[in-house]
Amino acid sequence: MKVESFATHEEAMARIEECRKAADARVKPWQAGVKPGDRILTLGPDGLLIFGEVLETYEEPRLRH
Repeated sequence: MKVESFATHEEAMARIEECRKAADARVKPWQAGVKPGDRILTLGPDGLLIFGEVLETYEEPRLRH
């Protein structure tokens, strides 16, 4: 785990926005296309089976993925 510290709240918020944009850039097309009611089944690390269900969607751009 990496821990970062910041001198001001503004620096922290700028870093969060930077990380959010980087994460959004890695979203795969199938991930961007899921909608409420969809169910997801995928393999995680070490063959771990992961099940998910999309319950709702968010309109705020910062929460879209």
